[in-house]
Amino acid sequence: MSNIIPFRGRAAASPVAFMAAHQQAVAAVAGAGPLDAVRPLVRDDVRKTVILLDLALQHARELSDLVTEERARRIFDRHLAAIEYSLQIARERMDAF
Repeated sequence: MSNIIPFRGRAAASPVAFMAAHQQAVAAVAGAGPLDAVRPLVRDDVRKTVILLDLALQHARELSDLVTEERARRIFDRHLAAIEYSLQIARERMDAF
């Protein structure tokens, strides 16, 4: 996924450094051009990311079948269900985007 806003590698140590980093980020966004020109690129990146996460979820579901302890499997499946729910929300928001 291409970054629209460059992120700092670590948190700024002082308020002055924070303000300088903030001004750099604002300048980067201002130089990005109209949002309408950037939006299709972001939409495509988000779509590809959701597809890859969906594939990762499918692999995790297959791994769930290998867990033999029942309690551990229920916990694993509960976490996978939460990820699946989040992916569904992402798909719905992507359609609205």
